[in-house]
Amino acid sequence: MQWIFLHMQHKRNFSLTLITAAQLAAELQAAGHKLQDLSQLTQCRCILRIDNHSSSSPHSTIIRGPKTAAYHGTDFRNVHSILHNGLLAASGTRLQSTGAVFGSGIYLAENFNVAYSFCTAREGWCGSSIGKYLRCVLLCEVDMDTAVRGSSTRQTATNGLPEKYILVPRPQGVVVRYLLVFTDDALLGHTNPAAGGQSGRARHGAAAVCAYVTAAYIVLMLLLAVWSSMKHSSRW
Repeated sequence: MQWIFLHMQHKRNFSLTLITAAQLAAELQAAGHKLQDLSQLTQCRCILRIDNHSSSSPHSTIIRGPKTAAYHGTDFRNVHSILHNGLLAASGTRLQSTGAVFGSGIYLAENFNVAYSFCTAREGWCGSSIGKYLRCVLLCEVDMDTAVRGSSTRQTATNGLPEKYILVPRPQGVVVRYLLVFTDDALLGHTNPAAGGQSGRARHGAAAVCAYVTAAYIVLMLLLAVWSSMKHSSRW
């Protein structure tokens, strides 16, 4: 995550913009997307919108036909590669991290909990106000002319694809638009900086105070040790 924040801005073909949950909901509504699980955004620690500055960006594709918004859960260590290269159809390659029981391609879901179950947490950097163990859900735009939507009935399902999944055979059929960053403690009801509150700054201030107190304590202990040593030496 530190790499993303510190080094992504040097890339000229796209940038990352920090937005609030309210902004994301408004942007999805303006784009005509209707997701059922927007309530989960209140637990999101950080929401990043991908803004494109060049046609060479892997996220610059404009879907002209019917489209929908869907979630994709991934290992947090894949985020850097996804930002540079987009989502890849890794089924059947050494890069495949999950199964491809229902066919090759990129699996997404309109249900947040389904996508989140595929997230793998990774430890963030020391002192982060976002959280210690980070997870990432990608919010994508899907070209429904090329995607396969699962069905609840075996007769209409393609390759038995369950209703909860959307399968995109080719990478060109899905574009990553947002990064939703979660922490394990966020889903336990902790407050959320991305919602527009002051909790992020408050935690950062509390961490600074804690650091100062710890440093002062260490200095005091060193002074006491020196004083004790000098007192002991004077007796001899």
